[in-house]
Amino acid sequence: MGFAGSGGRHPVLSEIARLPHPCKKPKGGAASVGRHKGGRVCQPANHRRTRLNICRKVTESMRRNLIIAGLILAFEAYVGDGLIGMGYGTILVVVFVIRAIAEKQRRSEMFRIAVIYALMFVATLALISSNVRLAYHRAVPVISAVSRYHSERGHYPETLDELVPAYLPSIPHAGFTLLSRHFRYISAERPQLYFPAMFHGVFTYDFSTETWRANE
Repeated sequence: MGFAGSGGRHPVLSEIARLPHPCKKPKGGAASVGRHKGGRVCQPANHRRTRLNICRKVTESMRRNLIIAGLILAFEAYVGDGLIGMGYGTILVVVFVIRAIAEKQRRSEMFRIAVIYALMFVATLALISSNVRLAYHRAVPVISAVSRYHSERGHYPETLDELVPAYLPSIPHAGFTLLSRHFRYISAERPQLYFPAMFHGVFTYDFSTETWRANE
């Protein structure tokens, strides 16, 4: 069936045929090459490939720095020193913020990487703090056992092993990191229970004053 005024062509197809090609050089000379109606730029294939390559490089850079931050955090979770995660975190945040200011074309990428190391710093601090709180909690039955030993026998034990099995089934670990794994005990004129923890030095419980203190 034909259509009047369209030479037998469907009117919608006629309208589509009259639309300009999005990448066709428009009238108006060289100044308007690469633009179509609406002022939008028609990006050639090689330009799109360039943008894809840049995006790929940014993604690889982010992935590489995420891996580095993850390895440092895993090291801190095992050792518990704190200096590596927090020290390197601070330095790398400063370095990438400076690079973001200096390199305008990569500013967004550099700021994102700075955020990665800022989060690593915060995560390390949270991990170490959790480790110290856990050691405090686990010290409670040990302190109670030493106090009961003293009240029943009139003197403090020479070592924590003397508390087993009468007062404790076993000596618990202090924290979950390598540095804070074990409680230490001093049987002197002022018996003390302590455990080391990152750059805080040593957390010590004094049985004579019944208080904790941290030696920085």
